[in-house]
Amino acid sequence: MGVRKIDLVSGYLRGLIKKQVDDKGIVVWYDPEEYYQEFAKSMDLPGTPLEKYDGSFFALRHRIDHSLSGSDPPRLIVYVPLDRSQTHNALIEAEAAGVIIFPGAQPRPRNTRLSVVAKGALRGKMGDQELIQIEKQIEAGKISLNDLDRMADGGPGSSRGLLSLIFGTSSPHDVALRFLSSEQCDEELLNKDALPELAALLQSEFELEAQAGESPKDLRGRVARHILTTDFLNALQGIIPQQLASLKTAADPAANKACVDLARIWRSRRDLRNSYVAASNQVFADLCLSKILFNLDQILNVETFLETEQALQNMVEDNLAKETRADLVDMAEQHQSGFWSEQPVIQARWSLIAVAGWVLLEADRVEKELRSCQESAKSIFDSYISGQSPWLLLDSSYRNMEKRYHDIDQEIGDNLELLIIRARQRYMEATSKMLEYFLRSFQQVGFRIPGAPRQTEIFDKYVKPTLSDGKTAYIWADALRFEMAKELLLALNSEFQGELKPAIASAPTITEIGMASLLPGASAGLVIKAAEGKLALQIDGTILRDRADRVRFLKDKTGAKFFEGDLDSLLPKPIRAISKAIQDADLILITSQEIDNLCESDNLSFARTFMNELLSRLQKAIRNLTRLGVKKIIVTADHGYLFGEELGVDMSIDPPGGDTADLHRRVWIGRGGASGPAYLRARISDLGLGGDLEMATPWGLACFRAKSKSKAYFHGGLSPQELIIPVLTLIPIAAEKKSGKDVIWSIDYGGRKLTTRYFSVNLSAKAGHSLSNIKPHRIRLELRENDICISKAISASYGFEDATLEIQMKNAEKEPWTMEPNTITLQITRDLSEKKVSLHLLDALTEIELAPPKTIDVSMLKY
Repeated sequence: MGVRKIDLVSGYLRGLIKKQVDDKGIVVWYDPEEYYQEFAKSMDLPGTPLEKYDGSFFALRHRIDHSLSGSDPPRLIVYVPLDRSQTHNALIEAEAAGVIIFPGAQPRPRNTRLSVVAKGALRGKMGDQELIQIEKQIEAGKISLNDLDRMADGGPGSSRGLLSLIFGTSSPHDVALRFLSSEQCDEELLNKDALPELAALLQSEFELEAQAGESPKDLRGRVARHILTTDFLNALQGIIPQQLASLKTAADPAANKACVDLARIWRSRRDLRNSYVAASNQVFADLCLSKILFNLDQILNVETFLETEQALQNMVEDNLAKETRADLVDMAEQHQSGFWSEQPVIQARWSLIAVAGWVLLEADRVEKELRSCQESAKSIFDSYISGQSPWLLLDSSYRNMEKRYHDIDQEIGDNLELLIIRARQRYMEATSKMLEYFLRSFQQVGFRIPGAPRQTEIFDKYVKPTLSDGKTAYIWADALRFEMAKELLLALNSEFQGELKPAIASAPTITEIGMASLLPGASAGLVIKAAEGKLALQIDGTILRDRADRVRFLKDKTGAKFFEGDLDSLLPKPIRAISKAIQDADLILITSQEIDNLCESDNLSFARTFMNELLSRLQKAIRNLTRLGVKKIIVTADHGYLFGEELGVDMSIDPPGGDTADLHRRVWIGRGGASGPAYLRARISDLGLGGDLEMATPWGLACFRAKSKSKAYFHGGLSPQELIIPVLTLIPIAAEKKSGKDVIWSIDYGGRKLTTRYFSVNLSAKAGHSLSNIKPHRIRLELRENDICISKAISASYGFEDATLEIQMKNAEKEPWTMEPNTITLQITRDLSEKKVSLHLLDALTEIELAPPKTIDVSMLKY
């Protein structure tokens, strides 16, 4: 039996407890006088079980655990008709996870002393003297809770009971929220003639002016306008524009705060957000705010309206395009987890703004630090790869900016376009300076970096010693730049014991020489002209022209049980024959040569997208190798690369000419020809390999005039980006076995259809057992059509990794048995043909599905 409308005091008490449940989830309620035994029996909060102590704390604890292991977030009342001191801390875990209420508790909303509850419920309904008399009778034990409810029956306060009956709550905030967000109670408000009392409540709590004779719809519009106007003007900084000066808002501090709190709660309730968006759009239009020009500082903290969020984005873009400011970059990052970033286009735009800002910050920092080490190749080398803020972050930020720029599926405004243009320019300027300073000092020290092994030493130093220790995988990743390997290691650090070391690539930094330099005996290799416009490396009399030559040479020289394949052979999972061959082999060679072929075409957009997917593909391949028993994995590359803006004609220079053996945009190889001030010229033998050929490479970012479709992607030269390659050694860590019931996941997408190429999902989780702490998961979220993935993650409120497109969840700071809610944006990557797709949540490490798939209707206007 629920609380009757005339039970005013019981309703007030119920409201107090409901507020604690809403705020804290778990309420432990001590009632030493047993005043509330009967009330507790009829206590009925939606979705909130009540467990009563019946003489056995063991049995009570068992019931609590059972309740908490359900699929909904923890909402629980534990009623104990004892003094807390008599429990001997039997419920300490539930207390710590929630809140305690008892007679005399502080603050006042947690004080269940009957006299205090009665005064709170009846204040304004009865006179002060009546309340004093009632308090005395309660303390004397002459009046019970039921007596108080009967005393209030039929009195002036009965209308408040009506509102409690209609809205299912006595909390003014909850009544207001239910009224604002739904028309469901309108008919009952009219039938019970409770609209005037609702208006009176809103006037009392929020200082809304009374207005007779209006409909529920009119009142709702007025309440929304009052609440959101108050919220907006509170957040607005500086002088209020003249056009808004006459707007009426709550003047009383308490009422003003109540309006701001209500707006914040309205935004934070996912079940009410659609109503908030509709109301805020209407209020924005009613106030004609689009006609007012705000400045950045004014709307810095405004979250009320979508249009002000978009205006803020425009202003941040405009300011960053003119001046590099760390505070604006921080703001962009913070707004990625804001309310309006629940809308995918808003989150994707903030994400792009933030990473463009990081390119600007890193470019400034690199240029500043470059001045102190421009005379030393070693210090430039060290600054690029190591330290708290290595210079490679400039390249990582730029690569991720271009990825997000090409991923974004919305119109790019002028301000954002100007910001991207400036970020590209600053990247090119800083990179060009770094390149020239490094190259000149590198020449001065004889093309050696103390302590850095050459590429030709990698096999003997890192691979050969492992062959006797167990199954080893040797991965030759085309154009895996050092900074990319660093991101890959960060993404794998919970699964592998990893070590990342730099090596100096063989010159010229092209595939034919770089891949062959990863073979046994490469230190004695000779660079030779193998055909017209084609080089090869000769080792022990064997000319290694292509992949087939290199694979055969490695197999013959090692004599190990050998398997070779490419990256695609491991993805998404290797077929049975390949799995068996890998399990039988001691040395597994995996190669990847897609990047050069793709990036040297003229499809730069696709090339940038695929380049970033390389890290995700490598990660999946590495995990598959581990599942097949590989004990150690060594990942390295043939060369790095430069991939900036498209170079104009003014950045092209003439090559030396003479007897040309090979010519690329970044390197000339041959004999004779001219020397010039625009490029470095050196013997290849001075750079580590043998032979009588010479090479030339531009000092800065310029390129030689050569037959090539590539306008922005280059390699072959001696910049840090081209020359420093990774040697990544990975040893698998034994995975901790997890029960699928350890964590209960909540996947909320608001019941929406898939209507655009963007789709956002709110993800949260809690412990499956009691209040046990849980370890944060690395997850992958994807949409599938006919079991084929048709999406990729492009951003998240937190934890998104550009390298792998995975999301690292984290524990809530104050509730470690839960995970912090995370809004993840997915982008559709292919045309759809079906009317339904499925949403899947996967453990990124094991690929186990963490929750049942969700079916989503497709209603896209065009594919």
